[in-house]
Amino acid sequence: MFFAGHTCIGCKKQEKLLFSSKEIQETLLQNFHCFIAHVDDKTFSEQHSATYGTYFSQLQIELFENQELPNFLMIQHNGNITIHNKSFQSVVGFEEWLAYVE
Repeated sequence: MFFAGHTCIGCKKQEKLLFSSKEIQETLLQNFHCFIAHVDDKTFSEQHSATYGTYFSQLQIELFENQELPNFLMIQHNGNITIHNKSFQSVVGFEEWLAYVE
């Protein structure tokens, strides 16, 4: 799960850096279920009685204890949650993290 914002410049940089790599795309598609949670999404959710953005923002606060963006979260098959709450500076760093949580 990638916590991001439509208007977050740092998030856009991370998306461009990480998700444009063919190797990372293949790894994510083959080994993970991916979801981008936009904390500024204005679409109303009947299920949560709030906007999706509000729901994702509250979830981010519960999980990360902050509202900084971007944040990455992996839920492993055994239910363990691995969090990375800093921007990745390189594709290699992200690949190493993916290998760690795999």
